[in-house]
Amino acid sequence: MFNANPKEKSGFHKHSIIADMGCGDAKVSAALLAQGYTRVHAFDLCANDLNKAFITVCSTTNTPLKNNQADVCFFSLSLMGTDWFNSIIEAHRILKNGGSLIVLEVRSRIPDAQQFADVVCSADFKCQWYGVVGSYFVAYNFTRGNYRSGSLEPKPSVHPGDVLLPSAYKKR
Repeated sequence: MFNANPKEKSGFHKHSIIADMGCGDAKVSAALLAQGYTRVHAFDLCANDLNKAFITVCSTTNTPLKNNQADVCFFSLSLMGTDWFNSIIEAHRILKNGGSLIVLEVRSRIPDAQQFADVVCSADFKCQWYGVVGSYFVAYNFTRGNYRSGSLEPKPSVHPGDVLLPSAYKKR
C-alpha cells in the first residue's frame, strides 16, 4: 500500500529538490515545507492572491527548472490535460538520473494500470511499484533512466490518450 510519507518509498530527504507539478492551491507543497523540506517548487497554470508568491505560474509541460535539477517530481491528481504525456517528458527533463516520479490519479481514469505504467516507462522511466490507495486512487513510483535530456524520443506502444481517460465530474 502507498505510504503518504514520501521519504519511506522514494528515498528523498529534507534537502531534496522537489517539483510539485500541477499543484493547484499548493497544499501538498505547503505541507512538505511545514515538515522541514526546504527546496520545494510548486507549478500550476494559475495562482490566487493567497499563494501567488509561492506558486510558479507555468504549464507542467514547460517549467523553469534546469535539466537534471530535481530529485523528486510528483503529479497529484494533476495529469488533466490532453497533453499529459508532454508533462511526463518534462518531468524526465528536470529529474536527475535515478530521480523519482510519483503519480497519484483517480482509479476511474486509468482502465489498465499496467498499460499506464508501460506508457510512462516509454519515456525512460522504470516502474518501481504501483498500487491502489483507498477506494478511489492509484499511486505509482517511477525512477528516471539515463537518457540525456533533449535526446529522448519516446515511442509508447499505445496512444497516451487511451490509457488516461478524461475525468467525469459528478455532483456528490
